[in-house]
Amino acid sequence: MRFTSVVHLWLLLLVSVMITMGQSASQKEPGGSWEAKQLALRFQNPRSINLITSEMWALTHAGRLKDEVDESIELLVTFLDKASKNEDAGSAKEFKSKMAAFLNSKDDIVAGFAATVLGISGDLSYARRIAKLLDKEEPPNDQAKPITSRSRAAVALSLMGAREYVPKLVLMLKSRNNYDRMGAAVALGQFQAKEHANEVASLLRSENRGLGDDDSPIYALMEMGVGAAYAADFAKMLHNNFDTETTKTAAFALVKLGAKEYKQDIAKLLGQEFRKGDAAKVLALMGATEYVDQIANLLKDRNGLIRTDALLALGIMRATKYVPQVAKHLKDPEVYVPIYAAYALVLMEADRYADQILPEVEHLYREDLFLGEHRFHPFAEDEIKKIKNRFKESFLRMEAKRERQKAAGECMTVF
Repeated sequence: MRFTSVVHLWLLLLVSVMITMGQSASQKEPGGSWEAKQLALRFQNPRSINLITSEMWALTHAGRLKDEVDESIELLVTFLDKASKNEDAGSAKEFKSKMAAFLNSKDDIVAGFAATVLGISGDLSYARRIAKLLDKEEPPNDQAKPITSRSRAAVALSLMGAREYVPKLVLMLKSRNNYDRMGAAVALGQFQAKEHANEVASLLRSENRGLGDDDSPIYALMEMGVGAAYAADFAKMLHNNFDTETTKTAAFALVKLGAKEYKQDIAKLLGQEFRKGDAAKVLALMGATEYVDQIANLLKDRNGLIRTDALLALGIMRATKYVPQVAKHLKDPEVYVPIYAAYALVLMEADRYADQILPEVEHLYREDLFLGEHRFHPFAEDEIKKIKNRFKESFLRMEAKRERQKAAGECMTVF
């Protein structure tokens, strides 16, 4: 049952954003049906989907009490499933009440899951019960798994907007438990508690990071809107950590901040395994054309994913002197690489290859997609929009030129 429910919920949540709830959410219906649909809609935004899918992972891999794991999953699955199908899902109040019962679970993961679900619901009447998890004590045995429900409770309270718990979250930043620090930082960012930015930024220092690297302080400071004041700290994180994801977050945060003064620090990553692909893309977004030769050298990398990163970077930078080298990858041995080469050549407006590449990428133009978006970072969202627009404009110009040449050729044939 556990595996089936997880798969079911993943599919439901990912597809639900495309499902109309039968009637417009603004049209009120009798009984609790309208409230149930309103609640179901709260689980459809990207942040909620990410949170719930993360919780699914934790439940199925770390949950101890199988019955409660299955029951809590089934409760959410059934509610969302019925709401999406316009069936009677019961009242929203009843659903939340049943979910709240799991806050008392002796399985820390189940309790954290319940807190997250209730946090997404936005019902402040459950804030006090969720906040009780913040007082949960670590198990006496040092070998036992660390408490994680405090972290989830912190985030849940921020989703609800329960600002009265901000002082308690600030204290959690000093916890020895990495999950506590992570949850507190994320929550304070969600609250946009700028007055505590320095305390959050202190987590970026090596002496406060512990063994587990964590990019939540970067997210929090950016969410607070004070990232620019800590750009130098982000730059230090490019090299002073062991986690590639933290490096990626720091680098793309610098892109979002327009902090081009740190491009030399980013360029040093071009020679590092697991970091060079992201470095190439970040430098491209910064317009750091002085590193184009080093990025082009990554086209020879044995890793196909690194080659796709290099292709995208060269396309973004309009590095037209490398058109011949990029074009060679239209026949790359890795099946997923050639379309990246085609995409890059469109960004370069390499008309010589129009007949070959335009049919390959037409669906990206028609569907307004950015190839490789998952290989970037949410902080690059604004830049990606610009690239998508540029790609569409280049595609149209290349297509129009190809049609003119085709028409001219037909005229020559006639005469």
